[in-house]
Amino acid sequence: MKTFGNVNDEVMQEIMKKAAEREPSDYEFLSDGEIRRRIGDVQHNINVDRRWEIVSNFPITSHRKRSGKFIVFFKQKTKKLFQWYVDALFDQQVEFNHTMWAAYYQQKKELEELRNELNQLKQEKSL
Repeated sequence: MKTFGNVNDEVMQEIMKKAAEREPSDYEFLSDGEIRRRIGDVQHNINVDRRWEIVSNFPITSHRKRSGKFIVFFKQKTKKLFQWYVDALFDQQVEFNHTMWAAYYQQKKELEELRNELNQLKQEKSL
């Protein structure tokens, strides 16, 4: 599974695949709170995946009646003049966002594995 990009589709496919592989008895250990937490995590990942791209092409408008056309014209020309610089900054920010979310998903996965390992050790110790 990829850690960034189109996370929501891949996460949902992975969940459905793992759910199909499990026996009904596997779900008995999950409390309602745990199920809600996991669903919340998936929803959080979906929401983050939608927002981290930066939109730099947006229409320039003005609410002013008389001076609006002049303002829009000036802003469009200024935008074109500095677009090469701003686009480079946006590209760097998008790359940074990719890297940070990839690290976030990796750490989250490792933390979950460590928690599972710790729970397993606790169970072994109590037996």
